[in-house]
Amino acid sequence: MIAMTSITTKSLMARSSLQKLPKKPAHGCNTFQGEWHIAVRRFPPPWTVERMPSGFKVIDAKGQSLAYFYARENDHDANTAGVLTVDEARRLASNFAKLPDLLSRG
Repeated sequence: MIAMTSITTKSLMARSSLQKLPKKPAHGCNTFQGEWHIAVRRFPPPWTVERMPSGFKVIDAKGQSLAYFYARENDHDANTAGVLTVDEARRLASNFAKLPDLLSRG
C-alpha cells in the first residue's frame, strides 16, 4: 500500500511531464509552434529518500514530502497487514525519487 500526501501520482506526473506549447507563442517568446518543453517544476530535483520508522518518504530539494511508502520488517507482518516489506518499499521509493531525471531525458 502506498500512501501519498495531498497529491496523487497522476497529478504529480502531469505537473512534471512534457507539455505542448500553444499554437500562438506569447509576446516575446522565441519558441516555435509544436515544440515541446519541460513544464516549470513545483517539486524541484533532486528528490531524496529518507528512512522513517514505518517505511520511507521521498522529499524534494525544498524539503516538501512527495510520497510515503509504508512497510513492515518481515514478510509475514507485511502480508498480514497488506503492506510492503522494507525492501520493496525502499526499492519503490528509490525508483520514485528517480522520476525527475527520467522525465527530463524525454
